[in-house]
Amino acid sequence: MTNFQALERENFYLNMFKDYEQIYVNFSPDTKRILTRQQEHGKLEIRDINSTLFCNYSNENINQDIPSFYRNLNQYKRIIDLSIEDGSALLQGVYYENRLITVAFLRWSGNRLKFLMPISNQEGKTQKATSFLLNSIFHSICNQNVIFDFSGSSVPSIATFMKNFGVETEYYYAYSW
Repeated sequence: MTNFQALERENFYLNMFKDYEQIYVNFSPDTKRILTRQQEHGKLEIRDINSTLFCNYSNENINQDIPSFYRNLNQYKRIIDLSIEDGSALLQGVYYENRLITVAFLRWSGNRLKFLMPISNQEGKTQKATSFLLNSIFHSICNQNVIFDFSGSSVPSIATFMKNFGVETEYYYAYSW
């Protein structure tokens, strides 16, 4: 093969086989402030959601800078539904005063919980709802033989967000030609 390339990529993860306090201590000071403020206000709530609500919300709120092929999440609905059927999916919504402001699709792969598709509207971004969502999930899976897999990012601002949770880094290769 000619022009074959192996591109090194970063992936971020947290080992959840420890107490929540041991996980929390590695969060950035800014993330700790955000979570403290959210807890004080007590207006955010996590709920399980179904795939139809996830896809409808996502189609309405996905970043328009993402290429159109990836923005049509209805094509992913079948994958999400199959994941729900086999018990590997986790669909979560964050509500603020009963308004859905953030959704996320996570999927189990063995003992790894992969954070695949978080989508927030402007209010979700303002309320830092993804931080709330992640912290809630960490509470529920800490002290277990679980790896929380952020699934990495080549977008610098998203990678910085992930690193605010005290992640560990692993490297993998993406191959192209």
